[in-house]
Amino acid sequence: MRDKTQVIQIDLMAGQTLPVYGRRGAVLHVASGEVLLAESPQWLGERMFAPHYRLRAGNVHVLDSAGWVALTALHASTLSARKLACVGAPTPLGQRVRRWLASRPGMALFARPGHG
Repeated sequence: MRDKTQVIQIDLMAGQTLPVYGRRGAVLHVASGEVLLAESPQWLGERMFAPHYRLRAGNVHVLDSAGWVALTALHASTLSARKLACVGAPTPLGQRVRRWLASRPGMALFARPGHG
């Protein structure tokens, strides 16, 4: 089983957005560049509020709650992260499901990465 506290490195090109799922306490550190972090909407009183943060090189952000966040690079950026799950990251189960879908007539379209 993969260590869920493993540190991963994320490289983003300028303008690239990466949706990720972060557990409560997930840590993001911007090593270089500048990133806009958009957290999932939360209730604040009777209104929805979606916190956004501009993180520059050297900044660290800790997620207060679990949920989906979007990382958008304003400039080419490198981040290190702990307790994040990158969407589309290949996993053994995901690879098996893709192979199974590719072997079924009419399902090959859904076996391509980024679909489903």
